[in-house]
Amino acid sequence: MVDLDVSFGAELKATLDGVRSSLDRFNRNLSRAQQAFDHAPAATPINGQGATGSTGAVIINCGGPPLGRVWQVRQLAIGGTGLAAGTAYIYALGSQPITSPLQIVGMKDTTTFKTFAARTNLYSTRQFLVLPLEQLWVVIKTATHTKTVQVSGQAEDYDFAAYHGVTSL
Repeated sequence: MVDLDVSFGAELKATLDGVRSSLDRFNRNLSRAQQAFDHAPAATPINGQGATGSTGAVIINCGGPPLGRVWQVRQLAIGGTGLAAGTAYIYALGSQPITSPLQIVGMKDTTTFKTFAARTNLYSTRQFLVLPLEQLWVVIKTATHTKTVQVSGQAEDYDFAAYHGVTSL
């Protein structure tokens, strides 16, 4: 009669279960890595311009993310040609901001710009978001002369669901 070693069978089963568990873990990590790659942000240019006056305000619409997307604004440069100088108020809103009195709700930043030079503001991660159904607005007030003011910059465009999932950890 042949004696079977029962302990060998138990060891083999434990080893195979460990290998299966390691493969499952590897596949989950690979799936997460593939999702992160598939939902990686795309660099999106921001542009807008308007003519300032020495009184009143000009409102520049710089667009917004498409439905289901979110912009993480990383950089904005605001400047004018010639003698243009003034104060720029930056908003992320679903509709045009009110300028008189100046609307505070939705304001993300304010900056001044000088004659012949663009003022560049840089933003860190999650500091300045434009959510789905919002637009990026720049309101120029207290401009010194009637000149063209240019707004340019860069945003990272994310899938909103993937961005929300990543930043909610």
